[in-house]
Amino acid sequence: MDYLKKVYRSYGTNYFDRDKFKKVYFKEDSYFLNKPQGGFWGSYKKGAGSWYEFCQGENFKVDTLKKHVDFKIKRWARVLVLEEFDDLRFLPKLRYNKIWGLVPIDWELLSEEYDIIIVNAPRIKAECWANGAIDALTSWDVFSVLVCNPKAIYIVGKEG
Repeated sequence: MDYLKKVYRSYGTNYFDRDKFKKVYFKEDSYFLNKPQGGFWGSYKKGAGSWYEFCQGENFKVDTLKKHVDFKIKRWARVLVLEEFDDLRFLPKLRYNKIWGLVPIDWELLSEEYDIIIVNAPRIKAECWANGAIDALTSWDVFSVLVCNPKAIYIVGKEG
């Protein structure tokens, strides 16, 4: 449970407002992304696989890195950790999409079962490529922490 000791960072805002939290949902037109909308997103503060390093390396939304909120996961939180490609095999899936040839993960259902979903996207993507598998996490670029229940985290520092 090393993830309970870590401080994660969400970029793009200086505060976290629980009243404005949006439940995790999946948009029909983002099948090929296999990534949910809503929730509260975080990553490592800095270092390999972090949102910070991705933005710096790609010169992507660098201006948003000035604003951030640090948070930790509460001990009682129900946490799903997806560390390797095999971890994806038994997750609930949505129906097959003929256009994209994918069967996206049912993130909405997972968000009802878990308070936090941690995804080591760089490792999973590398395993997909190494094994010639379809990239199951097409639009996931960094180590990600998806907060599905805003009560499952506490803010380190300031809170709005």
